[in-house]
Amino acid sequence: MPSPEIDFGAIIRQLTTANIRFVVIGGVAMNLHGADNLTTDMDISFARDRENAAALAKLLSKQNARPRGFPADLPFVIDAQVFRNSTNLTLDTDWGSFDMLAEPEGVDGFEGLWNRAVVMDVDELAVRVASIPDLIAMKRAADRPKDREHIMQLQALQRLQSPVA
Repeated sequence: MPSPEIDFGAIIRQLTTANIRFVVIGGVAMNLHGADNLTTDMDISFARDRENAAALAKLLSKQNARPRGFPADLPFVIDAQVFRNSTNLTLDTDWGSFDMLAEPEGVDGFEGLWNRAVVMDVDELAVRVASIPDLIAMKRAADRPKDREHIMQLQALQRLQSPVA
């Protein structure tokens, strides 16, 4: 069954209004920095503290979140403990594909990503978006063919955004 068309703005709005600590990563972060690439899923990094895990569980249970590829008849309960114990979750939700990484490869974890993130205005909300250097580091760590192409785009954006000496 094809996933629904994703409304990235609505996802960001719901995460933000639920006071969830997250950083936008992946293709959406690239787009927010100005890259021209197609993405069909939402990727975030998230904090695993108790309060954040509880808020994530509450929000994602309303979105019928289930691990991607899980049989439909296999019981699955999404609760705070799932987020506290997980480093990476690939979920199917009513939003569409939603990938969550508490410890993205290539960077020093969520807190470092959070501290270096660029705060951007997304639909009049202040949203943390992974910095271009962090996106490049995560793409290098993943090292898929599409990531190598993305690195070239990100490096070009980085050069464009660098002050002229």
